[in-house]
Amino acid sequence: MQFAEQKAYLEKHPMDASYQIPHPNGQGSLQCGGLAWSKFGSIADLVLDLDQSLGRRVRRQGARDAVTEAFVRRVLEEEREINRQTSELILNDALVSLRQSVGVAEHYFPCVLFPEGEPDTFSIGPVTFTRRRKFFKDKKANFKQSIEANTVAHIEHVSNAIARGFPRDRAITEGGSRELVRDLQARSIRTYREYPWVASVKVTDCDSETSQERATQSVEMAIHVLRVMLGASATKKVRLAWSESNPLHTAHLYADERGVIHPSIGMNTSAPVGTANWHDALMRGPLELDVLGSALNALVDPVEIPHLHQRLLDAINWFGDAATDSNTSSGLVKYVSAIERLFLGKSEQGQAKRFARRAKTVLEAFDCDQAEG
Repeated sequence: MQFAEQKAYLEKHPMDASYQIPHPNGQGSLQCGGLAWSKFGSIADLVLDLDQSLGRRVRRQGARDAVTEAFVRRVLEEEREINRQTSELILNDALVSLRQSVGVAEHYFPCVLFPEGEPDTFSIGPVTFTRRRKFFKDKKANFKQSIEANTVAHIEHVSNAIARGFPRDRAITEGGSRELVRDLQARSIRTYREYPWVASVKVTDCDSETSQERATQSVEMAIHVLRVMLGASATKKVRLAWSESNPLHTAHLYADERGVIHPSIGMNTSAPVGTANWHDALMRGPLELDVLGSALNALVDPVEIPHLHQRLLDAINWFGDAATDSNTSSGLVKYVSAIERLFLGKSEQGQAKRFARRAKTVLEAFDCDQAEG
């Protein structure tokens, strides 16, 4: 469109101004409109249908970006006609790009777990929990090597930006890159040192955002398994560092009848919490621990999850949510939901009786008689 045409169109369709694709010269962007944006989304869905395993390993937005970049390159840069051959090239380019975007990554998350004592490390399925001191001792050489590798990568990133037109006099120097990398690592380590444990989990063949999401989910689920094995009471304050919880530091101001303002301060704990004999209690059910832990493997190496497998994951998640819910009523609903996911299938005649019979069997297995409720 000419400028006057574009202006008139956008006055009638102002929302279309927010839909943009990269400019073929590598700088800035082009407005494409809502219809084109929707078409790119449909093609992205088609790409994920062509390789369904990618749908579990990359974000839909990542697929849209790959399609858009392929379109810009094949149609706008190379000026190809929009025909079947060009369409096949765009689909193939997007698939290649997405397959190259996945990789193996090991993620580390600070956690609040158990008091001092043995062991310094233990695993639940694919997740390994290590005491902070041991973790940093084991990774000391890795941290040192990573500074050099990340510095080289940042210098290359700056060089590429300059090649694309970023002003050289405004770009960070090589010395600045090294200082930036060192500072970022030091600040991250200081944050991790506030917590007593570090959870490690390796995610296979996912893009970076999906990898982090699945790693976070698997660690939270592993902590939920701890709650299932040790009970809600003993694991009340056990948590992933970034999970919602009470603030570590609190304060309160109040004025008495004379108008005198009194301060008070409080502090929650990020220190190890739980029971002193936590590991012995955890090992009393090795089979159950193996079953629940192995259920998490599908989260870190994404495969199609069978129905019964998904029900087990849902039950673990519902129990964990219930154990950490401060509202008794909603917590009870979640506990019931956890039980239902384990025992109830499709709606059919006699389901309620089967549920009651199965629940009774489980209660008897855990020595919960009727007199104790």
